[in-house]
Amino acid sequence: MQPRLRISQNNEKTQPLKKLGMGILLAGVTLLTGCGGQDPLELTIEPHPPQTFQSFDFEAANNPQLRWNVTPVIDGNFITSTLPYGSLVDLVPTFEVPSGSPVYVNSELQTSGATPQNFSQSLLYIIKDANGGSSNFQVNLDQVVIGGNVQVSDLGIGVNQGVVTTLVGDGGAALLNSTHGLTFGEGALYFTEYVSHKIRKYDLSSGILTTLAGSGVAGFLDGTGTAAAFNNPSSLVSDGSYLYIVDASNTSIRKLNLATNEVTTLAGSSTAGSNDGTGTAARFNGLNGITYDGQYLYVAEQAPNHRIRRIDPSSGEVTTFAGDGAAATADGIGRAASFNSPHSIVTDGRNLYVSQAADYRIRKVVISTGEVITVAGDGNPGLTDGIGTAAQLNHIYGLGMDRDYLYFSEDNNGVVRKMHLTTFEVSTLVGSGTPGFADGTGTAAQVDFPRSLASDGQALYLADYNNNRIRKITP
Repeated sequence: MQPRLRISQNNEKTQPLKKLGMGILLAGVTLLTGCGGQDPLELTIEPHPPQTFQSFDFEAANNPQLRWNVTPVIDGNFITSTLPYGSLVDLVPTFEVPSGSPVYVNSELQTSGATPQNFSQSLLYIIKDANGGSSNFQVNLDQVVIGGNVQVSDLGIGVNQGVVTTLVGDGGAALLNSTHGLTFGEGALYFTEYVSHKIRKYDLSSGILTTLAGSGVAGFLDGTGTAAAFNNPSSLVSDGSYLYIVDASNTSIRKLNLATNEVTTLAGSSTAGSNDGTGTAARFNGLNGITYDGQYLYVAEQAPNHRIRRIDPSSGEVTTFAGDGAAATADGIGRAASFNSPHSIVTDGRNLYVSQAADYRIRKVVISTGEVITVAGDGNPGLTDGIGTAAQLNHIYGLGMDRDYLYFSEDNNGVVRKMHLTTFEVSTLVGSGTPGFADGTGTAAQVDFPRSLASDGQALYLADYNNNRIRKITP
């Protein structure tokens, strides 16, 4: 039996909920859970006139990871609903991501020790009261962040319908310079400036732009803030406490403490190579993309290594996860598979998605098994929508995700496209194939050498490299 949610006048064996947000606090709001999630879940509300039920936020008092935004419409005093997705066990919502993944609620990092599985971002209850009437009860489990992207069901950006605006940047190099890597975390966008060798932050609420680290001069130096030095930082990802940065020309992975802006070297050195190892004993070559699945970092290496490497962020241990080093496209398991200049990488917590710059394909890697399959692109450059390998792509660069789609930028085509994660259908959202600069909708918008993508659950954000801007794409 699935757990059930009940709204009634009962007040038995309950545990309190805390009100967090706007609206009227409902007196006596309580929650009852059964052992192992098998008995009914009960949400008890003392009687109020229907018009007093307004949108409000609350969280389970004994588990801050469980937070809901609710707008109930109540018919009668007793309503029962069967949960349509998964189950709730001991007040802990379950997610389809590994244990320990960073979870953000309203841009606030949650530290509950939940073990996630079987998550649905938004639950719409069609519920019936004791007299047979029905009502809607919307529950949103808000903002799960994996690899710099908030995992919502669908951003809702239609084919040739993406609305592009400029978030920050005036086109001049004085304000932003060569925006490249981009990730979301804690209500902010973090990004790299490739040519000016800096790590920067744009606060989405205040609009304040700051430099976190980097002197502006190429170098290889650990330190705090602008005392640290990078050499062409390309990509980055956040785990909520640290940024992990691909320092491309230093062939290393750097780590930035978000509380102090201290920069250290996690793995690699300025000496290129392909050796697995721990910390500075490991070697990289052709580093570009990076992602985080809640337990490990994964990086994509272009030529000459043509591999996916895995890094333990706690120890700096580096191992080869997939790829035999040959410049080829061959599906297989782990090191038996081949990649041709794997470029960017992103994860949904279960799979890695990898773009191949050299032969215009997108590959999927199942994390649990290491299985590598080709999901889109026929190996020839083009701008043709279609299903899977019937689609044509051209130098895929940035990758972003929601729960239904993979989003990707193509710098040669000057477009942003999406691929459905189940059907592998590829469609174009923004751009006509002619690079340039123009805010607008669909094919009327222009971007120039678009790089990394990130999502906050409401919009896509794009590092527009040649335009020295960060662009925002909404439905």
